[in-house]
Amino acid sequence: MKHYLIYIICAFFSISLLSSCDLDIAPSDSLTGDQMANSSDGLIGIINGCYAVLKDYQEGQSDNTWYLRQYYQMSDFASDDVVYGYQTEDNLNMIFRYPERNPGLENITSFWINNYKIIYSANVALSVANLKEESAQVDRIKGEALFLKAFAMHNLVRLYAKPYSAANASTPGIIIREDNLDTANKPRATVQETYDYIIKCLLDAETLMDGNEDDSRASKGFASIGAVRALLSRVYLYEQDYDNCIKYADEVIGSEEYQLTEASEYKDYFRTATSASETIWCVIMNSKDDKKSGSIASMIMKGDGCWGEEGYSMPLLKDMGIGTDLQDVDVRFDFVEPSYIKNGLTLYPCSKFSWQNDIITSISPVMLRLSEVYFNRAEAYANKTQDTKALDDINEVRKHRIDVTRTTGESVDDFLYKSSDLDDNSSLDLVLKEKRIEFAFEAHRFFDLMRNGKDIVRNYWGFHILTYSAGQSVATLPGLSVENVVTSNSYPRLVFPIPTQEVSNNLECEQNEGY
Repeated sequence: MKHYLIYIICAFFSISLLSSCDLDIAPSDSLTGDQMANSSDGLIGIINGCYAVLKDYQEGQSDNTWYLRQYYQMSDFASDDVVYGYQTEDNLNMIFRYPERNPGLENITSFWINNYKIIYSANVALSVANLKEESAQVDRIKGEALFLKAFAMHNLVRLYAKPYSAANASTPGIIIREDNLDTANKPRATVQETYDYIIKCLLDAETLMDGNEDDSRASKGFASIGAVRALLSRVYLYEQDYDNCIKYADEVIGSEEYQLTEASEYKDYFRTATSASETIWCVIMNSKDDKKSGSIASMIMKGDGCWGEEGYSMPLLKDMGIGTDLQDVDVRFDFVEPSYIKNGLTLYPCSKFSWQNDIITSISPVMLRLSEVYFNRAEAYANKTQDTKALDDINEVRKHRIDVTRTTGESVDDFLYKSSDLDDNSSLDLVLKEKRIEFAFEAHRFFDLMRNGKDIVRNYWGFHILTYSAGQSVATLPGLSVENVVTSNSYPRLVFPIPTQEVSNNLECEQNEGY
């Protein structure tokens, strides 16, 4: 295991040094270790290399396994939002087909490795920073390192461990690496210990970054105090600490640093996210970063360079209001492309990850935005049975997504949730429904279902059904008794396996149940 970790660290240094110029930072590939400790370029090169792991191909890995492609596919494609329209030969298959998951698959392995690249390199950045004289800039970089470390750890624990709950708190979480010297074989911490450590990293980052402005790091492509607090609101929500979730959501919303995008401008939000006031943190990808047929858009969009094999599920479209007046006024329908038939299935492509600089496969993915913070707070309110406050928060977002100028005779209020909607629905159900609409294809739905103990119901045709074949009748729904239509929230293989490469090298690392 130790040699495996050293390989990751060395590979990261190559990436960080080569990637620094991509982020308009002077390259530092000629610096020695001592020079790195004494050069701002050396430290900044290391931290910028952390960001680069999110968007760059990694040596020794296939092009389809770069970080953000897997980040979205391993979450969204596992949910009830996506139709699987083509049975591919690659590892994508098992994201939809839970019984086929196994610990030797490349995408499962690469995502695990790439998160630990970020963690280890963030630890190196912290070690180098601690050798420097104290300064506001050094504190800022340390805060960014802690943020990225927490972000990577939370992604690992969400996919490779059971969702947080009182019952699951003592089950295996992930391997915690506290500093750059922490490379020995060790067991997985518990889920509770993992969350405690993630929160500690973020609270330390908050202390370092609060009031610490740096114009050279003002881009939305770098972590900020707002990003730290937004991620805290997310992590506290997942940990079921609703008071602290609300506290940090209040901090972000109350700062007035960010504003929800108006309905009339929302169609262009994602392709202009790097400068949009709603964006808290995004991964900036320029035209030269376009992954084309290996892009995030390639599987869910139809056009040049796109495979167009997945699309919106009908249950999601029905929640959105397809076939009703909402289809005319809810601007989120602007991302639903015209349908087409593939392998006997009706696919509705999604254009959220397209058209930056008018390129169909180019986008700067948004990792944190203000609307999520509203939904974090709304879900926390719902769990505290503060139903009115929960509805107020989801309505605040919803009224920024309704454009009544597209039709006549109606007002925005006609399309908002009302207290009477609580007669047949819980406030939590309404929050999850509206969040499903708002964040379709943005890596939330699977976690929302898992976190709230909801079964995954995919009562629509597609290759997630093991017996489906192109050309068969799809005139009626499959039915709830068909295998892989209803998957219990407790099904072990909804949690991804720990990669074979990890458990083989680290005998203290326990494999997940069901593998």
